[in-house]
Amino acid sequence: MDIFEITIGGFHTFLAVLALISGGYVVFKTKGTFFHKKVGYIYVSSMVFMNITALFTHVLFQFGPFHLLAIFSLLTVLFGISVPLFFRHKANWLQWHYSGMSWSYVGLWAAFVAEVVVRLPLEGLGVSFWQLVIGASLLVTWLGGYCIKKHEISLAQSIANK
Repeated sequence: MDIFEITIGGFHTFLAVLALISGGYVVFKTKGTFFHKKVGYIYVSSMVFMNITALFTHVLFQFGPFHLLAIFSLLTVLFGISVPLFFRHKANWLQWHYSGMSWSYVGLWAAFVAEVVVRLPLEGLGVSFWQLVIGASLLVTWLGGYCIKKHEISLAQSIANK
């Protein structure tokens, strides 16, 4: 591994941790406030640059499934931020923003959990790399989807009550 690969990987990891923290703040704090917007921009910036750096990592593959997932993640977060910036005039902009940003955060957690799980010493259990990655990712995605749907309903109800 050359110094470029190590530097990109370290920067990628830093941005991922920053996105996990800033995204967590945005998810669990009051929406629409000054800090929601500012920390949200930190989340979006860290996600964009994290996904770009992911395209330059080649530890497992020259270009493979993880690079495709990085592109999908990039598109998800760009969709989530473009909605309040360009489509506020649409009636359902808030639901689209919520959906895009929520799914980008769930995807970030799915990638994080998959990364952690494959580093655990589970070789003796006969579980393959791909079983770990896919299993961990699907579990987190399912749990995240449940939470998104649960809060999407309450978001829709609060919008309807206004």
